[in-house]
Amino acid sequence: MVIPLARFNKINGFTLVEMLVVLVILSLTTTLLVEGLGTTWRNFDKLNSQQLIVNRGLLPKKWFIDSFKGAQLYHPFKSVFSGSSQRVSFITINPPGTIKATPTKVEWSIESQNSAIQGLYYSIDNGDKVKVANLNGQFSFSYLNGQRWEDSFSPNKALLPNAIKILNGDEQWLLGIPGRDVEAIMPTGIAVNGTHEI
Repeated sequence: MVIPLARFNKINGFTLVEMLVVLVILSLTTTLLVEGLGTTWRNFDKLNSQQLIVNRGLLPKKWFIDSFKGAQLYHPFKSVFSGSSQRVSFITINPPGTIKATPTKVEWSIESQNSAIQGLYYSIDNGDKVKVANLNGQFSFSYLNGQRWEDSFSPNKALLPNAIKILNGDEQWLLGIPGRDVEAIMPTGIAVNGTHEI
């Protein structure tokens, strides 16, 4: 049997040109992939920066709402809540910026820094004031007492307002609602047996 010589010269595999084409395609694909990933990470960084700015603006609101939601009457006969148009203090189990489930006195205040800017501050247990926000405009606290909004709320017994608003002029900037009854619930034994010291 005679085998033609042309059949021995044929080698199965890739030619040099085919290998070069594959390498060029791989390098282009890798370059595009790296550039695409770089762009994606830069976009994620921009979004994270924007989200941090948004969160930084929302955090003071969340702290105030949470602290008022955790407001406690603490004593059935004595008032621990006091509020004016520029300052409010109460006992809460949700003090701002901490995880502390014990009754803590917190005071929120709005203080002028110049003619156009005010600052929102809080202090815990009569400690140092912490500034949490710059406020552009004329901000004040307002308290829902029954069905009426009032500029101050200082009851002479254990009582919380039905809600607190922080207003910028006439616009509502924030609304906080207590997470418990606004009046102290008296044990039935006190009505039957008379009052006693707590």
